[in-house]
Parts: sequence; C-alpha cells; structure tokens
Amino acid sequence: MSSTAPLLTPFAPQTDSSIDRLIIVDLGSSSAAAPSLRRSANRLLRSIRGSAQASAAVLVQGGGSSDFPERGDTRVLQPADLLRTEEIAEIWSFMEDTTAKLVHGEGHDLFPTVDGVHLGELNLVTVQMFVHSFATLARASATLLEQNDVRRVDVFVNDETRGAAIEEMARALGVSDVHTWVPVLARVIRPLGRALLRWRERREVRALRRDANVNAPFSNLDVDTTSRVLIMSESTPIAQMFAAVEPQLAKSSYGPMVQVQLGPQPRSVRRNGALSVVNLGRPLVVPAMRKGRFRDAWRRARAIAHESLSVKGQLGRVQVRIPLEQLLDLAFLQLFDQQVEQLEYAQRILDETRPSLVVVGNDRWWVGQSFVQRARVMGIPSLCVQDGLAADNAHWWWITTDHWAACGDAIPRQMQAHGVPAERFHVTGQPRYDALCALRRNADATALRTKYDLPQGARCVLLATQPHQSPAFVQRIADAVLATPDVELLLRQHPAEEEQKYVAMARELGERCHLLGSSGNIFELIAASDALVTEFSTVALEAVILGKPVVTANFGDVPTIVSFAELGIAVPARDERELTRAVTRVLATGAVEPKAERAVIDLIGPLDGQSSARVARLIESLTADAESRRERGERVS
Repeated sequence: MSSTAPLLTPFAPQTDSSIDRLIIVDLGSSSAAAPSLRRSANRLLRSIRGSAQASAAVLVQGGGSSDFPERGDTRVLQPADLLRTEEIAEIWSFMEDTTAKLVHGEGHDLFPTVDGVHLGELNLVTVQMFVHSFATLARASATLLEQNDVRRVDVFVNDETRGAAIEEMARALGVSDVHTWVPVLARVIRPLGRALLRWRERREVRALRRDANVNAPFSNLDVDTTSRVLIMSESTPIAQMFAAVEPQLAKSSYGPMVQVQLGPQPRSVRRNGALSVVNLGRPLVVPAMRKGRFRDAWRRARAIAHESLSVKGQLGRVQVRIPLEQLLDLAFLQLFDQQVEQLEYAQRILDETRPSLVVVGNDRWWVGQSFVQRARVMGIPSLCVQDGLAADNAHWWWITTDHWAACGDAIPRQMQAHGVPAERFHVTGQPRYDALCALRRNADATALRTKYDLPQGARCVLLATQPHQSPAFVQRIADAVLATPDVELLLRQHPAEEEQKYVAMARELGERCHLLGSSGNIFELIAASDALVTEFSTVALEAVILGKPVVTANFGDVPTIVSFAELGIAVPARDERELTRAVTRVLATGAVEPKAERAVIDLIGPLDGQSSARVARLIESLTADAESRRERGERVS
C-alpha cells in the first residue's frame, strides 16, 4: 500500500530558459505572517520584472500563482510540480530519521516529562508534520538548485531559524549569493498573535474555570462510572464506528462498560444493557486555563538547540538541518499547556472509571493518546480500533496502544516491516461496514431510485464531493462526466459542506444534474448508481464493496493517503478528457474487477458483516486477560 503516487512531470527547464534566480516563499507555516511575506515577495518580483539579467522562478509552499500578481513572466512553482516518487520517498525517510533523533535520540531531553508522560512522544505526529512540511519545501528547493545553474536565492520565511536552514542548504549546493527575508516585526507579531488568541479565548477560559465538570467529569450525571471497559470516542466517524459495535457490547457479560463521547453535544447518559454511552459536553479541544508553566523550560531548550544541538538528515546531495528552535516555539508556547490539562482531564476520567481496558479510535493525535499514555502509567492496557485508512509512510509505522484492531492485513503488514511486533495486531474488519455488507446482499437499485426520486432506466453516475474542493473544481468534474452521452449526474455533497455550496452550479448544469444534498444515506445512493466518481474519498471503497466501478478525478495527480489507482481499486483520471473516457469505459463494462475487491479486502478486512462481533469479542478477551494477569500480580501494560 503506497501513498507516493507519481506527481506531475517535474519542471525541467530548457537550456535557454534555465533558472538563475530562485525566490522561495513559505506561506504555509504561518497564516499571520503570510500577507507580509506575500507583499515583500511581490515587491521583489516587481523590481526584477522585465529584466533581461535573470530568468527567475518562484517556489511557493502554501500558495500558488494567484498570490503573485507581480510575477509577470516569472514561473510560479509548487513542490507538487517538482517532486517525483523517489524524492517523495526521500522526504518520508528524512522525516522518519530526524523525528527519531528529535523524540527518541539526542533531542529526547529537550521535551519535558509530566507525570510519566513524555511530551515529545505525545506530540510525535505534530513533530512529524512539522518536519515533513519543512522537508518538502527544502527538497523541492534542492531539486531546482540541482537542476539549474542558480546564481542567487531569495528566501521569504516567517522564522529566522527556518530561513537559516534553507540558506545553509542553498550554500551547500553551491549558491553563494543567498538572502533571507523575515518580517521585521516577526518577533513582535508572534507574541502579539499569541496574546490576541488568548484574548479571544478569555470567555471560554473563564467558563472552564467556573465549570465544576472540569474537575469532576461525571458530576450530576446518572451513571455508575465504575467500569471494566472505558471506550473513548473523539469524533463523529469514531462514534459511528463504536455505535456499530454497541449492540454486541450491550449484551456482553463483561460489563459494566462506559463509552465517553467528547465533543460539543449536551451532557447526557444513554444506557443500553451492559453499556452506558456518556456525552460529557466538553469540546474536543479547549484552551489552556493556565499559560506559561513551561516558559523556563522553553528558554533552556532553546538555548541548547541554539548552542549545541543540531539535528540533520540527508536530502538530495546534502545534509539539511531541522529548524529546531521554531519547532520548540510551537511545542512549548502553543501546545504543552493545553496538552497537560488534557492529560489531567484524562486522569480524572480514569480515576473515576478504573477500567481494566481502555479503548480508543485514534492513538496518534494527542487528544485520544492522552488516555492511552495515562492508562499506561496506571498499568491499564489499551486497544485502538482502526477508524480510517492508513498510508504506507512514516506517519503509520508506529502505534501507542498495546493492541490494535486492524481492519485488514495491510496495516499489520506494513507496521511489522518497521518493527512493530505482530502479536499486537488483530484483524477484525471495519464495524461501520457491517451494514454495507447487508446492503451488498440485498440492495434493490430500482426501489432505491424510487426512494430518492432518481431517474429509472438512466445511466446514473454518483459524484461524491469533499470539503476541500471548490465549486469551480467540482464543476470541472461534473462537466467531464456530463460529456458522456445519456448520463445523469447525481451530485452528493459531503456532510461537512455548506448546504448552498453547489446550488448555483447545479442550476447552471441543467436538468441532467441532480443535487442530492448531504442527508441521503451514502450507501444507498451508491447502490442506486451505476458508477462512482470521487477525488480520493473512502467512498471509493464502499462503492467497490457494493459492486460499483470507481473513477478517481485526481486532476494534477497529487499524492493521496492511499493510491486507489495503484491498487487497482479505481480507474484514474488526471484531467477532464481522461475523466470522460474513464466514465465511458466503466459504464460500458459495468463491473468491478476481482483485483479491486481483493485490494479492498486487504485494506478493510473481511466483508462478512461480522466485524462488530469480532471487535466486541476482542474487547472481552483483552479485558479478561488483563483482569486475570492482575489477579496473578503481573503488570498488564
């Protein structure tokens, strides 16, 4: 399983248009500094526009051509325009290597340990994302410098250490004329930005300080908190997954069990047999009630990073240094106070419930991982039930829970290849798809088209949108689908999108476009259709399960979590013409190829409708094992 799908053909300038001046603009690492960086870069572009002395290019991260109205004939490139598959793999390797050094190696002592929880390990995903973002910009810059005789580099960044790291790399690649520009008020803007954020949070902080439920999460709720199993749910998809398992847990003899739902829902308790589902009325992420507890530790860590610690990794032909001080600013000044209070909140819940097993749906992000880490300190074993897809890259080569309920064989296989013991994995399938398996056996397309008022007898193509897409992008897809003769387009928007987002576009497309909104059951809509088109949504998997062919409209061929095209799950289309041809082709065949179903099963496990039962049995088995070992005086986590 791979997420490193080939990108656009890398920019390969001809001899007569070779770049001799490179302008690097990092708009992605700071939304506050981006306007100032944009203005300054455009000022430079205006000064060199029309000059015969230089053939310049702009490399921008977190933006595009529209950010540079002064560009004239200067080419504007993004990392995705440059990086080949092998270079993307190089970035992942760099991220894995340097992150290990930062969190587990020479950088380990920079991060504090609070009540037995190392905050570097709690933030492993954050560190990985920071390093990956920087490495992507650095590798794309190195690609241009290696392929061209660049004489001058101008770097526009929001942080001095980030700029210095890129400048060092450029000089190592032979460019002596390098200039780094950081907003004059950067050192003022960042503290002011943090102060402004704190001012905006003041009402929420005051409310938290007055809220007795912060210190007593279950107060005034009619629930017996003593439980053998504590299930933590932190998002709607995770709640839906555990809801699929609920009927099995409700009749379990291993109760009582408590499922805690974090989020803005009103405080409530719902009992179902052995299981109590509790909404605590606490938002997923809340601001820290007390700031500044790590300020002295931050100063010490920054001094060490500045004076004696340099974490480097290989990118291209040179060793590249991580802008460590910028990472420390992010962690110590923006995250740690908030995360310590989350750890304290997790501890209060664990103190009240005293479970034999903790179950989560996400063991990576610090909200859910807080419960895993506190449980480990208390000697309570933990289980993560896989919620979504996972790519074969360094983000997914580690787990924090003692056990993992994997959907299919793909995740255990890739993690075992990177040293995670096989005995920690249990293949269960995806509980949410049990209902889909039932529909797979019993779907009546004619009845479903009647239910949703869809045209009978027509060839219907379902287009499933995603929140990041613009109406203009969706219209490009819709126009290409409707270029196929005698096709009706069923436009199903994502539940997270605004209701009116596609109304004007659908009206313009005419009567062959049916705007379905987001309320209809997506499984039933797939079953009522003849084919599915999406960019890279997991709806593609659901379509294959229901026997519907899939086309992925990945215009630009940007990397995705899992490449459905590489796995044979979908027919890829990189532009409108390819999409029209692909839709025509899949409608003509009307079938899912066997290799597509095999690939889906490898990702999400057996399609027998018994995944919920397997997850429930696993929870019971791990609970019994933990209690047995505790009775024998053995440590269980």
